[in-house]
Amino acid sequence: MDVTLITGASEGIGKELALLEAGAGRNVLLVARRETLLAALSKNIEERYPVKAPLMVCDLSTPGAASRLFQDVQSKGYKVNHLINNAGVGDFVAFRDSNPEKMEAMMQLNMMALAQLTRLFIPDMLQRGEGRILQVASVAAFQPGPMMAVYFATKAFVLHFSEALHEELHGTGVTVTCLCPGVTDTGFFTAASMHQSKAVNGKSLSSAREVARCGHRAMLRGRRLVIPGLKNRLLVFCNRISPRSLTVKITRHMMEAKD
Repeated sequence: MDVTLITGASEGIGKELALLEAGAGRNVLLVARRETLLAALSKNIEERYPVKAPLMVCDLSTPGAASRLFQDVQSKGYKVNHLINNAGVGDFVAFRDSNPEKMEAMMQLNMMALAQLTRLFIPDMLQRGEGRILQVASVAAFQPGPMMAVYFATKAFVLHFSEALHEELHGTGVTVTCLCPGVTDTGFFTAASMHQSKAVNGKSLSSAREVARCGHRAMLRGRRLVIPGLKNRLLVFCNRISPRSLTVKITRHMMEAKD
C-alpha cells in the first residue's frame, strides 16, 4: 500500500499535514509516541476520507528507533511515496542549566532520527524515480538562539541538511523541501516551557493549519525552502544582512522571559 509517512502526527502541524494528505486522497501512516491521540486521528481520517490511516507508535527520541520504524514499515509492505519528518522538541532553558538526558533526546529526535529516516527511505524513492520529502525546521534555523541554544542548532542542521540534499537529488524525481515556520499555535511551546518567553507571550501565533498548508503546497511543488508569513520572511532577511553579533543579542532579548 502506498502511504505518506508523517512523524509527530498526533497534533499540531503534523496532524494538519496528515489531514491535508488524506484530503488529497493519499493513505497516511501516522507515527508518534501517544497512541490515544494517533488512534483518534486515524479514526477521524478514515471516517472523513476514502483512505487508510494506519498508525505506528514510536518514540524517535530513542537511539535505534528510526531503524526499527523502517523495518516495521517494510514488514507491513507499506511503500512510502511521501515522507514528512515533522517530529521535534525544544527546551527553553539556559544551556548551563539544561538536563543532559533531555538534551540528548532532543538532538536524537530533531537531527538523527530525521536524517536516518531520510536515508532509509530515499533509495526506494530513487528506484521509482519519484518521491516527496518535507523536513520541518523553523525560522530558528537562521540564527543562534540563546536560552534555546541546542534547539536552534538542531534546526540549523535540518535546514542545511535539507537544502544540500535538495541539490544532490536534482533531476532524480525526488525532492526535499524544508519548512521553516515561525511561532505557531501548537503544543510545542507547552512542551518546551516557553510561555514566559517574549517570543511567545502575548504574541499572535500562526495557526498550525495555515503553516501546514503552506508547507504541503511547497512540498508538492518540489520547492527547496518555504517560510510561511511575511513577518517571518522579513525576519530571516534581516538576520542575513545584520551583523551576527547584533543578531544573537536581539535573539537573546526576544527569548528571555517577559517581565
